[in-house]
Amino acid sequence: MTKIRKVIIADDERLVRVGLMHTVDWERWNMEVVGNAPNGEMAWELYEQLRPDLVITDIVMPRMDGIQLAAKIKAANPEAKILFLSCHSDFAYAQQGMELGASGYLLKTAMDSETVDRYLMKITEEWNRTSTPSVDDTNAMYRTWYTEGRNSEQLNQTIGQHLDRLSAEGVILFGLFGLHEESQQLLLQKLEEYGGTDHACDITPIFHLHAEGAPFVIIAPSSDAERLTPLLLDCSNANKAVIWKKTDRLMSSSDFMEEISRMMKTAELERQYEYRTDAVSAPIMKAVIYIDEHLDEPIVSSQLAESIGLSRSHFSTLFKKELGVSFLEFLHRRRLSKASELLVQTDWRINLIGEKVGMEDNKHFSKWFKGYTGMTPSEFRENKRATKSNK
Repeated sequence: MTKIRKVIIADDERLVRVGLMHTVDWERWNMEVVGNAPNGEMAWELYEQLRPDLVITDIVMPRMDGIQLAAKIKAANPEAKILFLSCHSDFAYAQQGMELGASGYLLKTAMDSETVDRYLMKITEEWNRTSTPSVDDTNAMYRTWYTEGRNSEQLNQTIGQHLDRLSAEGVILFGLFGLHEESQQLLLQKLEEYGGTDHACDITPIFHLHAEGAPFVIIAPSSDAERLTPLLLDCSNANKAVIWKKTDRLMSSSDFMEEISRMMKTAELERQYEYRTDAVSAPIMKAVIYIDEHLDEPIVSSQLAESIGLSRSHFSTLFKKELGVSFLEFLHRRRLSKASELLVQTDWRINLIGEKVGMEDNKHFSKWFKGYTGMTPSEFRENKRATKSNK
């Protein structure tokens, strides 16, 4: 549900305080005035007691002026928002306030509801930018982490917000595959309606990459997860191409990221090999992820089987049954896909690309690549770039 932001008003003129409290539509901005004070000292006491998100304060007040008050508040909480009021148009007042990080400066003589609303809109937008990364920002962070293996403080903070905001009992992730953009928007609307019901469920779509085949991922408290089932069944029944998968309960950010990785890998496999991975077991998926992360190294099936707790024969049988190709053929396809991608997207030397897919011998790499594509790596690169330039 939407967070209600707390506001206090400090001004030595009672009419100004009362006027702001009763003429501004605070509910429109998801704000609530929780206190008011006639001087700076009382305002500071109120701040310590109520910890508001926004303080609207006169600059010239007895027993502590607004500049001093704002400085103390910013020292205690740099994220707190300050909006100054004054009867003075002197630039020095405004400059002092802005240097403290205030969000605005209102002249009482020119103040009307439209002007106040404009500042409240600005402050709301500031909150939205800093407290909740946009969908595109979050997607970019996850994509960077997934493709480049680079974590970031902001990504960790985002994950922490998702987990901390929900209950200590853990969370469940739902991944939907094959959900087109139009269906995504419809689901977002239904989730918003669902989250607004009286059971106060906090369900957030955290991740829906704008890319073909990418998963649409939803995070929900584990206690509320079952309530989502009818909604997701409606989605899959309306479109038979859509499937959805649910994780076990997750308690840590590392588990969270592991499951995100698994879902993205699942989507990638389905897109590249045109089959569904809902029947792929956890050990085989673990093997697939290992293969992708170690394409530049020798990968021996017996060692890989042992690492996931299977015998070599059982691993080979299960791999072929679930993925439709042998382990060796799958490995070759993944290396071919990676080599093709690097040839088109980089200017790396051919021998370096060969090393990146586990083939240090340049002649062997060229022969192997031509056996699959009918072209040498150099011919493949030239052909793809020529085709691209002609479009």
